[in-house]
Amino acid sequence: EFITPLTENKSGRTFRDYDEASVLQLKTIIELRKLRFSIDEIKDLFAEPERLAEVCKNHRNQLQREIGVY
Repeated sequence: EFITPLTENKSGRTFRDYDEASVLQLKTIIELRKLRFSIDEIKDLFAEPERLAEVCKNHRNQLQREIGVY
């Protein structure tokens, strides 16, 4: 899991509470998904942010192969 929100049960319903850091992380995930990053690539980026350049380069190369541009 990327984010584990605080949960609270009220009247038989579960409510999730996200802090600011979690909201920023969710927004980042949404934007990366729009760029067609896989969940595994996103997990790698969050686990090892120092690999950002490598993961982005691999992602770009994969997209270029998909569209036939080398």
